[in-house]
Amino acid sequence: MTAVRDELERELQRVVDRLGSMPLTRVPGCEPQVYAAAHAIVDLTGERSSADLPHLQPHALGAMLAVVGHDYLTLPENDERDRLVLDQLIALRRALP
Repeated sequence: MTAVRDELERELQRVVDRLGSMPLTRVPGCEPQVYAAAHAIVDLTGERSSADLPHLQPHALGAMLAVVGHDYLTLPENDERDRLVLDQLIALRRALP
């Protein structure tokens, strides 16, 4: 496993944990950023369309991101693509309240 992939896994867990520990009253405010990151990650997999992502209730956003992220992690490692996903996750974490 490459260093980028290790960092990506840690960042995914950080963001999912953060979403899961947020008060539900604050989660709807970050919904657009979570969906944008999830769409970008799905698009980078090239295996399905991000249009297939369901619209979920705010309390399920962390779980959706976890599933999308874990699906991505089943792909063969590619440092360039992994870096793009990592950048999406870092930007999302920084945008969260």
